[in-house]
Amino acid sequence: MSDITLILLGAGTATRFEMEPKKQWLYSADRPLWLQVADRFSVLYDFDRVLIVSSKAECHLMQKFADYYYLEGGNTRQASLSNALANVSTPFVLVSDIARC
Repeated sequence: MSDITLILLGAGTATRFEMEPKKQWLYSADRPLWLQVADRFSVLYDFDRVLIVSSKAECHLMQKFADYYYLEGGNTRQASLSNALANVSTPFVLVSDIARC
């Protein structure tokens, strides 16, 4: 078993993006960005767990796409990361923003 957890942050409201849908829901080929990022990281390394942090409503939608672990984010990036870190049991963590990959 791996000793690294991957945390992908995507709970932001994309206010600067000024388009719908939010960046993490833009499709390239046949999948939304957040799923492409999670899948690509998963191919590179056998993480103990992949935690995807998003809004409560989006977590419910994301669960229909793939079998990752989904967590509700907070009001800030720091709060979202704190929520995710509270669910980590490995000694190492890799953190990335979904929309920055």
